[in-house]
Amino acid sequence: MMRKFAIAGLSACAIVAGMWGTAATAEDYYKGKQITMIVGYAAGGGFDFAARLVARYYGQYIPGKPTIVVQNMPGASSVKAANFLYNVARKDGSMIAALGSTMALNKLLGRPAKYNPEKLFWIGRIAAGDSVGIVWHTASVKSMADAMTKQLIWATGSPMGPTSMTGNALNKLVGTKFKIIKGYKGSSPMLAAMERGEVEGTAIGWSVLSKRKAHLLRDKKVSVFYFMGYDRDPELPDVPTLIEIAKTAEAKKIFKLLSSSEVIGRNFSAPPGLSAAAGKALRDGFDRMVNDKAFLDDLKKRDIPISPMGGADLQKVVEEVMATDAALAERLKWATTP
Repeated sequence: MMRKFAIAGLSACAIVAGMWGTAATAEDYYKGKQITMIVGYAAGGGFDFAARLVARYYGQYIPGKPTIVVQNMPGASSVKAANFLYNVARKDGSMIAALGSTMALNKLLGRPAKYNPEKLFWIGRIAAGDSVGIVWHTASVKSMADAMTKQLIWATGSPMGPTSMTGNALNKLVGTKFKIIKGYKGSSPMLAAMERGEVEGTAIGWSVLSKRKAHLLRDKKVSVFYFMGYDRDPELPDVPTLIEIAKTAEAKKIFKLLSSSEVIGRNFSAPPGLSAAAGKALRDGFDRMVNDKAFLDDLKKRDIPISPMGGADLQKVVEEVMATDAALAERLKWATTP
């Protein structure tokens, strides 16, 4: 499948090769051009929805106003898309990507990944992650303390995804008894599985739960028992972070590394080797977009959270994760592996 994507990508690159030459200005460079945005998840989910909304606006803020089209390339929590972006995509500014937030962690963990996250050109993020752990109202587990003495059937997606890694780390570092069920394709199928009684808990973005799925909170169908972040969420002052839950200094470091995926959040990047002109146009355009009233109003209308970070700062976060010493990286790998 990867080979098919690569061949398709190379063919597409060949078609646009003649369109992308050296130009005197960013406006000349992008005028009349098309940018392909690779989305590392399947169509229809929250990640895809947010990426498509960005694609609708982003081109208006890049000099030359290029058209942006979306191509979904799901697989292994965006690793397939990241491999494509790094190794196959043209490095002229005509291809960008919306990748999962665990790209740096996956590489640090030594998982199958043919890319170096610190060498990608990070454009920026529209929002930090705000994942919370939730349990269904019929579950015997109501708190982290309960999860240390009672089994909790836990829904996850890919073994490389944050929900699975977090569940494994909690079992090994804190002593919880999560029974991890893999293979669900996004938060909506996980929630549906809870309602059907297949599982008893999972992780979901707080903004999604509190806005689009607010009835679950209102009707007391679910309760929140941890927050994934460096600090507690102001809207959840009584819900501890995983870092707080950790019992040892090493465990706190590991949970901070896991929480870095929340800082990276809903991000956008381009291949390595981008020209200075193309890179500046992409970052400047992104910064203008996330500060524009029309874009912000549309996000608000659709209940999509916004907490932007510029590309240079995002690049530093990724580089900090990748600078983790080998011994701690090995412990992280042990903690997150089933």
